[in-house]
Formats: sequence, C-alpha cells, structure tokens
Amino acid sequence: MKKLILLLLVILPLSFSLSSKADHVPGHNIGDTLCDWPNFWDDHCGEPPIEPPPDNDEEHSYVIDTLEVTSLTLEASMSCLGWELRGICIWMTCFLVVCEYDASVKVQNFTPDLLVQVYNRNQGEPWQESQDIIELLSLDHDSSIVRSIMNAAAGVMNNDYDINGSVEVAGGQRTTGSETQKSSLSFYYVDVFGNPALLAFDNLASSAFGLVCSSNTTPYTLHYNSNLDSAAWRWNIPELFYPQSWLVGTDALGGLSNNWGPIYPRMAFNVTQDPLKSAVLKAFRVAHFVTGNSAARIFVELDHGSEDGYWPHGPLDQDNSNTGKWQMLYPREDDSCQQFPYSATDTHEDRRSEDYNYVWNFWKAYKCCEREGAILVFHSG
Repeated sequence: MKKLILLLLVILPLSFSLSSKADHVPGHNIGDTLCDWPNFWDDHCGEPPIEPPPDNDEEHSYVIDTLEVTSLTLEASMSCLGWELRGICIWMTCFLVVCEYDASVKVQNFTPDLLVQVYNRNQGEPWQESQDIIELLSLDHDSSIVRSIMNAAAGVMNNDYDINGSVEVAGGQRTTGSETQKSSLSFYYVDVFGNPALLAFDNLASSAFGLVCSSNTTPYTLHYNSNLDSAAWRWNIPELFYPQSWLVGTDALGGLSNNWGPIYPRMAFNVTQDPLKSAVLKAFRVAHFVTGNSAARIFVELDHGSEDGYWPHGPLDQDNSNTGKWQMLYPREDDSCQQFPYSATDTHEDRRSEDYNYVWNFWKAYKCCEREGAILVFHSG
C-alpha cells in the first residue's frame, strides 16, 4: 500500500517536490532528492540546488514592525475601507405588552483582519513581533514540536530521514537558473496572524457612531503556521487525494487569461519562474482555507459567525471581492487594496522582493448596523 501511495505522489504534477527514498542531503530543501535521479525532470531541475542562506542575525533580521504595520494600515484605510450605505435595520424592544421600535442604518465596509507573511528562510519571519510569538509557542523550525511533526510525516511517507530529529528544514528556490531558464520549483513558509493594526482600527470604528463595522478578529492571534502544518504544507497530505488537486486548469488563480498557478493542492511547492507569483499564490492558498474553505489541516479558522446586526462575508473567493482584498506592506508600501492576482499587463517590478520576504494585510468586508433594540425584526440591503 505504501508503494502505491508513493507512486501516486510521483505522478502528480505538482507533487514532484516530495522526496524519494534516496538518502537526504543535509542542508538541502526537503524534497530535493528527486532531481538527483539520472535524467529526471531535467527541464525543471536545471542546475544544482541553491544552498540555504547562512544562519546569521543580518540574514534573519525583520523587515517590518508593528508600528509600521499600524501606520501603513491606517494610511490605507480611506481607500481600503470601501464604505457603503446598504440599507436599514428595524429593532424592537418590548416591556410587558408595550413594544417600541427603533431604526439604524446598515453599512458595509472592509476591515484589516489578517496579516499574512510569506518568506523562504527558516527563522526569517518578516514581521518583527512574529518572531517572538513563534518562538514563544515553540513553533520555530528547530523546535521539538516541529521536528516531531516533520519526522512523523517523513515516516508516513516512507522517506529515509533521521527520525531522531536531524531533518534539515529550509526554504527557497529549488534550482538556480540560466540566461534562458530561471528557477522553477519554489517553496515558501507562510504565517497568518490577527492583524496587530486592529487595535487602532477598531478603536476608530467604535467612535464612528455605529457607521463603521469593526472586525471580530483578535489581534496577534496565530491563525496559521506552516511549520506546525508541515504534513499538509510540505507533503500535501491529505489534499493529494482531493478531486480539485487532479483537475488541472479548473482552479487557476486569475483564470486561464491571467494564470498565477493552481489554488489546489494548497501546499508549499509550485512550479514557476516568477518568485512574486509564487508568493502571491502561497498567500492566497493559505487565506483560502483560513477564511473557511474546508481543509483537514492545522489552523485556526477566521470567525464568520453572524448575529443580529453583524454579518461577515464568507470564505475567500477570487470571484467575489467582498470576501477579501490585499494591501502589500512589504516590499512595496501600498496605500490601497486590490484583489489577487495582480494585473497581467504589468511587470510589477516594484513588488518584487530582493530578499524574498513579502507581507500583506488581508481586508475582508462586513455588514452591520448599530443595535437599537432587543430584537432585530427587519433589515434590508
């Protein structure tokens, strides 16, 4: 049975990043050894693998901190808020046999629910405070929790890794390039947090006389860490067996006209010659299940619970802008939001990170009306 599963992994187009039973080469990315086979995927493997960057403080320094995140978020608020007057809410309050009715306006606006960071080195978290959070939760790459998960997954996949904890964990571009062919197999880490800027944003929203919806997301909450989810993120378990993972071309981010890669399987690897496209795709893949699209993996789902007078929009859908739009914080500092993917008519040179670090705010739409009674009896819009 194990051999059958291994064979399926090899023939899946997007899963050729999984490792073979050959000996693992310390210092290379997990999944490197397939390219060591003679004449195997020459078009993708290219030159020998890039060695992981050296471990030093300069290489792993942060690129943005909470004050900068908050400042950039508030600067973009007027553009990203997308405020709309949508309708009216009628409230009823009864005392014995006497009932009173009050009305409030129903509005819609976006809130910066999540901070999403994408990076390609262990211990290279772009957001400064996330380094402390991940270390505090023992989810950094060399923690006992992460190594146990990695070794257990390697054992299930029947890989010859050292179960005593010597698995090398690294990220990055899998191959070097040439003048005619750039790096192709790409890997990124992804972390998702409740946006720290919500502390300031929700404070402003609460002072707007019920005319701005606040978020129901808790700042600094860790919603996803790709180290903790290593079995699914690196080895594609169980999404390898999802029908969507086999229906090539049916779920492309951007569609066939502006294809940035398949949404499924929602894993760490994809084949592309464009690191920006790879980072955008990984951010979208993670936000896709964190916001509520079903997934058998380790994460904290964004709360979509509605109640009288408060209605969040549903899970991320690239065809529905209300379910999510993005504000780049690094390397480019955007003062506006847009849907993924970016335009096909622009080279986006100012969005390309030289250090392969990317940070985005994820904004999501809510409808709300101020509570003016005990029971909501009617609402429009």
